[in-house]
Amino acid sequence: MDDEWHADLVRVLATWDRFSISIVTGTALRERALEHSRAAASG
Repeated sequence: MDDEWHADLVRVLATWDRFSISIVTGTALRERALEHSRAAASG
């Protein structure tokens, strides 16, 4: 019983980790793209 619950928890945490990493990466890429477009517009 405990082992099953632990396995589920690990699976959920692994999925959440991948999800949050993709959000962070996507946000960083979007910010970098905005900086580039701002620099291009001003320069």
